[in-house]
Amino acid sequence: MEPDRLQEIFLHSLQGRLSDLLGLRAEAVISYAMDQSPVQDSFHYRAKHVAQLLIDDQGELNQQILDELIHLLDQTPFIVGPNREGDFLIYDHLRKSLHALKKEFWPVLRKFSLPLCHKKAETIVRETLWPEPIRVVRTEHVRKAVLVFVGFASCFFDHIAGHEHPM
Repeated sequence: MEPDRLQEIFLHSLQGRLSDLLGLRAEAVISYAMDQSPVQDSFHYRAKHVAQLLIDDQGELNQQILDELIHLLDQTPFIVGPNREGDFLIYDHLRKSLHALKKEFWPVLRKFSLPLCHKKAETIVRETLWPEPIRVVRTEHVRKAVLVFVGFASCFFDHIAGHEHPM
């Protein structure tokens, strides 16, 4: 079967609340395009989207979304699509990371706020959340960037170390 046809079938199968909440149809299209280029990172895009959902405009955790995501990821099997064979591991890591965020990581994340001690830190926040246009870095941006980085880094380091450690 042609890869484009597989992608079409996969996109059609993305239905339900988890798909709606995570925007999986748009995410799948964007991730597919990003994965076609060796310089793009679809996992970073996905992590940023989850951080945008979880951290509100005041920089606080959206507990309702967190609880719903945890419930859905605990209860909903994830559909594997073309060139997404590793997604089970990514979504399992996300599920474990959300549990850790709820139980222990949020108080640590709340400590990240303004003022930032260095201009380079502002640059890192802006680059982590790119292409979101940020005129003035606020606490919400700092916390979203930390959440993206910690989620991405922990998954990467777990893979290298060969063990599980959410966040």
